[in-house]
Amino acid sequence: LNELGIDCFRGELDNVLSRFYNAALKNEAKNIIRVCADSPLIDGVLIDKLISNYEAKGIDFCGYTNSYYGLTGEVFNFSSLDKAFNNAKESFDREHVTPYIINKLDSHIEDVEINYRKPEERVVIDTLTDYIKMSKFYLLCKKKGITPCIDEFIRLKDEVEKI
Repeated sequence: LNELGIDCFRGELDNVLSRFYNAALKNEAKNIIRVCADSPLIDGVLIDKLISNYEAKGIDFCGYTNSYYGLTGEVFNFSSLDKAFNNAKESFDREHVTPYIINKLDSHIEDVEINYRKPEERVVIDTLTDYIKMSKFYLLCKKKGITPCIDEFIRLKDEVEKI
């Protein structure tokens, strides 16, 4: 990617916390918005609301809970990332970036808006089954000429399951 003029950062495979820390350090980040690449339906409006809550509360971390699995995002400051990087010892904490911040620092977990509360429903691509479901959804959106998003997924869920 760098050869194509696209700035990217690579780090240790099994230490995502280290990758985040070193990428943030390299880019002199003050705040970090974490969304995962395997979550194709993350909604920018929800992330904007999360950022607003984070800024209004003046806390180290703000994230959603009770959302569709794969719809969440997190916002945290570099100071909390630095503390996690230097103090987290458990492999789980180093693999998943924010558990140390959530459990040890000033954090706030926000319930996602009511129409997005369905943690048992997956809108993530972790498994072949997830991939097939999201592929069907994206193909259906293309066929109908609509933009794939969480609201359309909710509206078309039954139709996707019949494909």
